[in-house]
Amino acid sequence: MIFVVRMGTEMTRRFANFIVVAAAMTLSAHTASAEVMTWKIDGETRRAIVYAPSALSAGGKAPLIFSFHGHGDNVQNFQYTNMHRAWPEAIVVYFQGLPSRRDGLPGWQTEKGQDDDRDL
Repeated sequence: MIFVVRMGTEMTRRFANFIVVAAAMTLSAHTASAEVMTWKIDGETRRAIVYAPSALSAGGKAPLIFSFHGHGDNVQNFQYTNMHRAWPEAIVVYFQGLPSRRDGLPGWQTEKGQDDDRDL
């Protein structure tokens, strides 16, 4: 599945800051360690569990994986898909979805205009 996201200037800046932090994590210890990170975006607190690489890649660069749970699931449960173990050379980010207005369960926007385009 491929996600295409259009970001405004502020979102682009915050995303760039996130990438810098994620890249800095690759310089830390090479054991699978999780860190809970939070961001305040448009008044909403966003949260993710970020795993630094536990192994070095051949080229010295770490792939970045964004992992989004399904509707009604949560980040604590979804991290047990173990993508960080399946690809130990990668930075893996498990994002927590916000409660939907339709039923209150956590998840992601699926249509333009839904939930005030909070996930775009």
